[in-house]
Amino acid sequence: MTTDHQPPIPAEDRARLGQTAYKRDLAYQHLGLDPQDVERVPFLWPNLRGIARRLNRDRAEDAPVVCPLDLLQWSEDPAAHKVLQKYLSVPESYRRLLPAEAYCCAAGVSPWRILEIVTGVAVRLGTQSSAILAAIWHPRVVEKTIEMALTDEGTADRNALHRATGFTPLPKGSTTIVNVQQNAQGQVATVAAPRPEDTIRILSARFNEARLTRPAPPMSDAADAIAQGNEAGDDQALHPRGPCG
Repeated sequence: MTTDHQPPIPAEDRARLGQTAYKRDLAYQHLGLDPQDVERVPFLWPNLRGIARRLNRDRAEDAPVVCPLDLLQWSEDPAAHKVLQKYLSVPESYRRLLPAEAYCCAAGVSPWRILEIVTGVAVRLGTQSSAILAAIWHPRVVEKTIEMALTDEGTADRNALHRATGFTPLPKGSTTIVNVQQNAQGQVATVAAPRPEDTIRILSARFNEARLTRPAPPMSDAADAIAQGNEAGDDQALHPRGPCG
């Protein structure tokens, strides 16, 4: 449950709580939250603290310490802006006394979403920092490589410079040759089956050639021959001939 207006902490309660607890209660008052309404998420703060520790590893002595929620200012996500606004509304000396879940609760944003945003920003900043460092220090590295290449023991450095300048060709990569051999006896040829009409015609032609006869006449010719035979038989029946003719 949120509280819009909370009275200042009495002096006796301030002495009982101690300086740190007193500042923490003041920070909750800036957010308008009751500490009992903030639900802690397992493993959230250790992950955020690990990200901040890696970002501060090579920090200069006079550089400010990077806090996990400070990374939200490099994000364009609206959820990040909501949490960042609540985070900046608390005085700087009080901010570290509250867990990240408190700012997420005040902004109405899931803590897991904030962890995702902070991780993405940290990765992007790390990549950009690496690119900047490589661009700044690469001339020095080239100078050092040349210095080592001019010594008697700088064979590897000389070879590296020759390859970098194209004086010697780059070694070819490994080539894999795959030789596939098939057994001739095990090969099976696939032939499409002819049409039934073609098969019947070929068999009929071979049968006629074997008997030295012509192919069977078409059905129309056979019908005419049968009709002529019938007509001849009828004439003989109508005009019989005797022995003398």
